[in-house]
Amino acid sequence: MRFVRSVVLLAVVAALVAGAYHMISRKPAVTESGPARQRPAPLVRTAVADPTHLVEQSVFPGEVRASAVADVTSRISGRLGAVLVREGSFVARGGLVARIDDPELVLAAKQAEAAVAVQRARLAQLQAAPRAPEIAQVEASIAQAETTLAQSERDLARSQQLFADGLVARATVDRSQTDVELARSRLRAAREQLALLKHGPRPEDIEAQASQVRQTEVAAAQARARLRELQITSPIAGVVTRVGVEAGTAVSPQTVIATVATIRPVEVHVMLPETDLPRLRRTSMARITVDALPDRLFEGRIARTAPALDAASRSARIVVVIPNADHALRPGMFARTAVVFDERQAIVVPSDSVIRRGEATVVFVLHEDETVEERPVRTGHVEGNRTEIVEGIAGGETFITTGQLGLRDGMKVRTSSGSPGSGGPAGGTSQPGPAQPTPGQQRP
Repeated sequence: MRFVRSVVLLAVVAALVAGAYHMISRKPAVTESGPARQRPAPLVRTAVADPTHLVEQSVFPGEVRASAVADVTSRISGRLGAVLVREGSFVARGGLVARIDDPELVLAAKQAEAAVAVQRARLAQLQAAPRAPEIAQVEASIAQAETTLAQSERDLARSQQLFADGLVARATVDRSQTDVELARSRLRAAREQLALLKHGPRPEDIEAQASQVRQTEVAAAQARARLRELQITSPIAGVVTRVGVEAGTAVSPQTVIATVATIRPVEVHVMLPETDLPRLRRTSMARITVDALPDRLFEGRIARTAPALDAASRSARIVVVIPNADHALRPGMFARTAVVFDERQAIVVPSDSVIRRGEATVVFVLHEDETVEERPVRTGHVEGNRTEIVEGIAGGETFITTGQLGLRDGMKVRTSSGSPGSGGPAGGTSQPGPAQPTPGQQRP
């Protein structure tokens, strides 16, 4: 029985082998001289290298600050009669903030001004030319003084005789003597006045009176200065950010009456890493956005850079000045600051188009015969998926943007539309609008 099964199995295997041979023998033979199958050219996408506006910038956090802050204080002690500002008020430089009441200083200033007027009148009188009516009046006074003196001398002689006779007391003689001296003094003064009118004042008299005028003028100026100290003014122009006193408060030079901040312009303080310091130029500027005004872009100039770096962060503080004409920016706001290191026309390609070949950096350029050239290039600024080509590609040349990984120099390719350069301009190289700082933007 086993023998029969073995015979049947051998017969089945023989039939299968014969059938397979028959099928193979029916296929046409392929000779070595037959045509070879060709692979199709790789399919790529291209773009045209056109010069575009490149903004070389990096975004850093910053803080809006007032360009100047000043505490308003009084130079003298006293009691405030009025506070003339409130928080949010705008004051000009030298504008009145508060006033101290002091009636005594006001009176002293008025008295000093009056003294100046008196001394100036006396000086004018000395410098005036003599007039005939005045001379006649003084001459009449001299004649009257001479008559009075003669009468006084006769009275004195009679009193002395009566005293010698024992008829009057010694006091009567003394009074007569006094009357004579007084009459002589009046006559002498009248004669000096006449001489002054006829011949004019002596130069030393005029100079002495002019000195008196100057002294009173200095005293009046000091009184006015003390009076001005009652008016408390702001040393800078700006907005009042704090008022610390009320009317009736007793103040001293140490009392802060108000705080004023200049917010036109404002400053934005930014910490710039030391690696970015060499990129700053004299013409560098900055563009600012703040969360409170997301739809507005503020531009400013970099006014100054700190001479020393912060030891902890190895960063230098730069100060951006923004005009802030409408007071939209307020001190304390958080600012996103795009520091624009440079703006120029440049060839910019997608970063994926640039390939590393060992130590070299290359880009594949497409020729009119649909062959590619592996072109060494020198790159510049890199920002996101955009790379600047400094050397290696000229404007108007077509380069490969997609499908370049398997290419070799001189290889034939097909573009997506069947002709070179059909891919349009380089992706990401078109001229952008105003460069705005965005949260996701990274530094190169």
